[in-house]
Amino acid sequence: MARIALLTNFAHIMLLFRRDLIRMLAESGHEVYCFAPDFDAASRQALQKLGGMAVPYTLNSRGINPFKDLLATWRLARQLRRLNMDAMLACFVKPVIFGAFAAKLAGVPRRVGMIEGLGNAFTRHAAGYSAQARRIQRIQAALYRLALPLLDTVILLNDDDRRDLLEQHRIRTRQTVILGAIGLNLADYPPQTLPQGPVSFVFVGRLLREKGVFELLQAAEQVHARYPATRITLIGGFDHGNPFALSPDALYAHLQRGTVRHIAHSDDVAGELAAHHVFVLPSYREGFPRSTQEAMAVGRAVITTDVPGCRDTVAHGVNGLLIPPYDADALAAAMLHCIENPAQVQHMAQESRTMAAAQFDADTINRRLMALMLPENNPS
Repeated sequence: MARIALLTNFAHIMLLFRRDLIRMLAESGHEVYCFAPDFDAASRQALQKLGGMAVPYTLNSRGINPFKDLLATWRLARQLRRLNMDAMLACFVKPVIFGAFAAKLAGVPRRVGMIEGLGNAFTRHAAGYSAQARRIQRIQAALYRLALPLLDTVILLNDDDRRDLLEQHRIRTRQTVILGAIGLNLADYPPQTLPQGPVSFVFVGRLLREKGVFELLQAAEQVHARYPATRITLIGGFDHGNPFALSPDALYAHLQRGTVRHIAHSDDVAGELAAHHVFVLPSYREGFPRSTQEAMAVGRAVITTDVPGCRDTVAHGVNGLLIPPYDADALAAAMLHCIENPAQVQHMAQESRTMAAAQFDADTINRRLMALMLPENNPS
């Protein structure tokens, strides 16, 4: 059985996105070492219950100090060598880049990196890329050009990311795999009948410009003017200090007018999704959004943007509606269409669940990840 290192940027991300994979690897008899920089007693205990072992390591996920990053890479290589890892799966931008360097230095035999979206630097806003975004994009592309050839396999979630990163920046890889959805434990998201009453809408995500939250608020004003009883709920926290974040004061004005309601945090996202008819994600770019997968799994129609990642979740007119990015009027028109066509919303909701059952099963997807990490154990 293999000793496997899973690298990510935050402990809660490890528990949210890798939970089912950790359990599957442990139940298959592998030793699973979970690397994150911010473990606490609760996250350590949660990992232990899944069968994984928490390993703290140094990573500044937003830092750009090359000397600190080099030191952190050297330290990570020492940890990987000491633990005698057989395989590594690194996820997200910095863990993939510096994990590739560290695993190569440590002599880890099998090295896999999964880039779950290209991040802010590659997310085009309505005004285009800022000068800072272009600079970070060039730096990341240069680092990827050095790191990705060190990996046996590079996993991306959608083909747009492959074109925009690998082709546009001429980055060589040994093997590139387009995974699609990272998957859900569908038992946690059973299909739910639509609630009684007028068509309602829900958004789940951080309240950031690139998630389309400002366009959603503008569209909500238009919807409220026509159908003042319509319920539009935003679920997500504020990102204080982020220049592209929605401020509490800006949201408060909308709450006062009754155009939207806000839930900062929910321990029952599936229940909140089930309490509404249509899931809305007017994002500027995604890898393969988990929130949309969750909404489709419980059986909800989806309104989202025709951009990388988002467009991979919706067949226009089948399980939802695709709209242009940055366009509050188009979003409002799609929401009004749903309000005025509840029978179509019912049909799209059913199609969403059918698509989720066929495409988002975590067990199937995690077995594919296992085969990429440990190809010698793959019976095929």
